Formats: sequence, structure tokens, C-alpha cells
Amino acid sequence: MLKLAQMEAKALAALAVPIAISQVSRVGMGVVDTIFAGHVSPNALAAVGLGSAVWFAVFFFVSGALLVASPLVGARRAGGDQTLMARTVQQICLNSVFWGVVSAFVLVAAAFALPTASMNPEVAQVTRDFILVTAFGAPACALFQGLKFSFDALGAPGRGMRIGLLGFLINIPLNYLFVFGAFGLEGMGAIGCAWATVLVYWLMLFALILSDRRQPLVPGLRLIGAPVGEDQRYLFGKGIPSGVTILLDAGFFSVIAWLAVSFGAVAVAANQIATNFVSLLFVGQIALSMAISIRVSQGLTVEASARAAKVGIGLSILLSLAYTAVLLVFGHQIVAIYTADAEVARIAFGLLSIALLFQFLDAIQVCVAGALRGMHDTLVPMIIVGLAYWFVALPIATALIFQDWLGRSSTIVDVWYGLAIGISVAAVLLGARFLVKTGNLGLASPTLSTR
Repeated sequence: MLKLAQMEAKALAALAVPIAISQVSRVGMGVVDTIFAGHVSPNALAAVGLGSAVWFAVFFFVSGALLVASPLVGARRAGGDQTLMARTVQQICLNSVFWGVVSAFVLVAAAFALPTASMNPEVAQVTRDFILVTAFGAPACALFQGLKFSFDALGAPGRGMRIGLLGFLINIPLNYLFVFGAFGLEGMGAIGCAWATVLVYWLMLFALILSDRRQPLVPGLRLIGAPVGEDQRYLFGKGIPSGVTILLDAGFFSVIAWLAVSFGAVAVAANQIATNFVSLLFVGQIALSMAISIRVSQGLTVEASARAAKVGIGLSILLSLAYTAVLLVFGHQIVAIYTADAEVARIAFGLLSIALLFQFLDAIQVCVAGALRGMHDTLVPMIIVGLAYWFVALPIATALIFQDWLGRSSTIVDVWYGLAIGISVAAVLLGARFLVKTGNLGLASPTLSTR
């Protein structure tokens, strides 16, 4: 049993490490945006925070909807039919293009629907412009994600890793160029962050397509083709609940960013710093979740799939311990990288301290959700996450703003306690669902697939 667990840990790490590095590159671009904006002004940082909150809500829904590509390709790879695999990846590309176009329209609509009346006029205008510019990169981002998830499941996570790292590195000088100006180009301030990100997304997409042209993973793969009903029904039927689940989870951070508006620009800026760094740390957990999903989908027995999930959760707990050590030792230094404003730094450090409380349960619930996705179970997890975040955490967070429960004026730090409660509820309920699916509670027969 121990030997099997060790083999599983190695297999998960072989998938998760390159996936994590690739994810770091995209989250890292958000970190770069935040750092550059923080050195422009607190208003610029607040605008990038609010604009990023809208963009990431869209991004996480689309990424969640496309995450079902990994277990689908993984299962068909296990079947060994090359023609079927080529068709599947093509259909994933078609699905990705659809979501990319929809995302662009949603971002444009969101930009003009912003509740700007109660906002600082400068922050409101820059936030709107940031979202409008970001819309130009949405189609490239979606297609890149769909292809990358497919290539991960085909056993080539290194492709996305290398291209992601290259994109991250290119994003740094582009941010400097567009934000502050150089070589005769006038600086655009916070809007320059958005233009840099858009350009990098398109470059990354072209690089990924070129990599497959030079070294195809699946013989006969064509990116464009007519829709196939069976595949599209699966991608939409499983993908929409998966996307909603990710949106309900990650989107809650976006809601907190907007709730922070009631505490002023300093609180918004501090919330952006804390959210940004926590998202960067959490990349490892997300990568493990994706690796678990692939390994579970390729399992030939319920026992093999359950073992992949349990080993993955164990690895996530070890990773959480490492993160705790980093935050305890280097928390103040990390915040200082983002801002020199003492008040912003003080609040941001307080938020990072709360993150220490909930990261273990958050890691578990994300990894369990990945295991369930590998079992093609997306509807019930969506309901669970919706209940935990939006019917438990949100009312508590909102009440902390408008009710004097603590005997003093509430702060954005108090609102994060609502998030911690929601994560706890989600972890418990998703864990119970996983035990039911694997037959460990005796409430259902073990099952790997609902297709």
C-alpha cells in the first residue's frame, strides 16, 4: 500500500509541478500588474484591483468550464483511440472559442454597468478602461486554456509551463513600457497593465499552436471543425456547472473586493495585495487539483481513483504547512514589495494573517473538487460551493459591514472571517460528497463516471 501511495505521489507531482509553474505564470502576471500599479498611486492600485476582480470572475468561470477538458481527454487517452482523441481536442478548441467570445462581450457589458456613483471618479474611470482593454485578450486566453488543459491530459504539461514562463517574463518589461513609458512611448499608468496582459495572452496562444504544429501530440489534430453533438453536450453539460463552481469560489474574492469599496480606497488596495498574494500561493493547490482530476479520470478502478485523490490531499496539506512558514517568517517583507504606504501595508498584513487560518481547509476543498471533477461529478459540487459561499459566507460578510456585531466599527479584515466560514462549510460538504462517491459512507455504490 505504501509503495502504491509513493508511486501515486510521484505521478501526481510529475503532472502538478509543470501545471503549477504554468499557473504561476498567469497569476504572476496579475502580481506584476499589482506591483506596478502600487508604485503609480493608491488610486491606480485600487482601480487595478477592482478591474482585476471583474476580469478574474470571468476568467475563473471560463477556466472552470474548460477544466472538464482534462478528465475527458484523460479518459479517452486511456482508451487509446487516436482518432477520437484528435476529435475531442478539436471540439475543446471550438468550445474554448465560444467561451472566449462570450467573455469579451461580458467584460464590455460589465465595464458599462459598473456602479461608479459611490466611487472615486479617477478610480471609476480607470477601472472601466482597464476592463474594456482586457476584453481584447479574452478570446486568446480562453483558447490557450482549452489547448493547455488538453495537452496536460495528453501527458505534455511541460508545453504550457514553458510558454507560460516565457509569457510571464515578457509581461514584466511590457508592463514597465506601457505603465511608465520608454523609448518615446508615453506611459499609460494603470491602463498599461491591461494592454501588456492582452498582448502577452495572444503571444502565448500563438506559441502554443506553433508548438503543436512543430511536434503534434495527436496525429491528425485540426483546431477548427464542425461541432460534434456528443462532445459539446459533455463540454457544456459538465463544463457549465464546473465553471459556476469555480466562479462561486474564486468570484467570492471579487465580491469582497467590491465590498471593500465601502471602507475606502486604502482598504481596496490592501485587499488587492492580500488577494493577489494568496492567489499566487494557492497556485500549487490548484495544480494539485488539476493533476488529481486527470489521475482520477484515468483510474481503471474506484480504488485507484480514490488513492489518487487521497494522496493528492495529503500533498496539499504538506504544501499548506510550507505556505504557513513562509507567511509567518516573510509576511511583512512580502507586503513591502507591493506598497510603501504604511496603512495599506498594515491592513494587508492583517488579511494575510487570516489567510493562515483558512488555507488548510481551502486546500482540501479544492483538491476534493478536482477529484469529483475527475469522476465527472460537477453539478453537486456546484450546489455545495454555492451554498457555502453565497448562503453562508456572504450574509456573514455583509452583516459585518452593516451591523456593529463586534462592539466597534467593522473593517475589511472582519469581512474575511466570513470567507473563512464559507471555506470551512465547503470543505466539509465536498469531503462528504467524495466519501459518498467512493462508497466510503455506504450511501451509494462506488462510481467513477456519470456519463
